[in-house]
Amino acid sequence: MVKVPRDYIHKWPWDILIILDACRRDYFMQYNRIEGSLKPIEVETAYTTAWLKTYFPDRYPYVWVSGNPVVNSGYPVQGYRPWVHIRTIINVWKHEWREDLLTVPPEAVTKWAIPWLGRRKVVVHYIQPHFPGIGKSRIRMVGWKPSKPCVTVKLEEERTPEKAQTAYRENLEIVLREVEENLLPRIPLGRRVVITSDHGELLGEEGFYGHPGRPEDEEDIRGRPKLWKILTEVFWFEVSL
Repeated sequence: MVKVPRDYIHKWPWDILIILDACRRDYFMQYNRIEGSLKPIEVETAYTTAWLKTYFPDRYPYVWVSGNPVVNSGYPVQGYRPWVHIRTIINVWKHEWREDLLTVPPEAVTKWAIPWLGRRKVVVHYIQPHFPGIGKSRIRMVGWKPSKPCVTVKLEEERTPEKAQTAYRENLEIVLREVEENLLPRIPLGRRVVITSDHGELLGEEGFYGHPGRPEDEEDIRGRPKLWKILTEVFWFEVSL
């Protein structure tokens, strides 16, 4: 296990960085079919905004193709202003939001990323496997509203670990298939491509689902070692093109 320094993303070599939001390492290792080498890593935070504040504190000459409304070019999120830190942000969520899904489908992120794949330092940020479910199991645990990217909409419904795990696996399989079949073939040869995640996801462990969304929630979950481990043990996967 590598407990990464705060500048790990910016020090390790990559040209295209693919983020699978809320992707657990154990599920990625089980369902990924893309060829490459995996390095297990441990991050310090358990939700996207905290991850951004911790690992992107300065200014970076990146293009960020964002399916996640937290990374946007005009809305501060918990005091973090992404456009101050990232040179170019492509607000895919603003144009490709699906009200029927309450999220942005992965094919929309790929479509907006393709024109930028010849550039260096391009981040392609898919929201899946983050809920809500977009496969056969349409569990809508949390939905994002693009007009207010820092606000979550809690959707009440019956939850069981089995339902959550099935929906999460379906989301992961959908986004991995999209990356493998439609994104990677369009990346020019010679580019260094890495797949990673900002944090994990709880799928019924100790009765918890999802992940923290506020500093006080994150502090509470730190006191639960099993849950904290699930949320912070992610991966750095170097793709073999």
